[in-house]
Amino acid sequence: MRKIPLFLATASIALSGPAALAADSHDHEHHVVVIEHGRFAPAEIEVAAGEAVLWQHEDGDDPQSVTADDDSFDSHPECREDAPDQCLKGGQTFEHVFERAGRFPYHSRTEGGPGGQGMSGVVVVVEEGHDH
Repeated sequence: MRKIPLFLATASIALSGPAALAADSHDHEHHVVVIEHGRFAPAEIEVAAGEAVLWQHEDGDDPQSVTADDDSFDSHPECREDAPDQCLKGGQTFEHVFERAGRFPYHSRTEGGPGGQGMSGVVVVVEEGHDH
């Protein structure tokens, strides 16, 4: 994957299919997942240990969360359909750095559930140095 400026990440997803890779001023790599149309795009993403995934909420006012099935990360722990003010909102982002290899399923508290129910995705983390 090629490095691109963060402001081009959304356009690159539309053009390239798989998740875009961006770097910020600290040369920290972000793999971008866009929240849109009631889904995570891409639904499965592979990153190296030590890299970050940045979720961008582009689904208007639709309240969402990015919640690990194993509770290892959660953008908004208090998010519920009846508490939309406690959720990720349109235009906001959430970032998580994955330090160890493994498979990390996640979901939205408002439209999904653990085990791949509804709005869900997976981050696959490979050992650092593995070509992904």
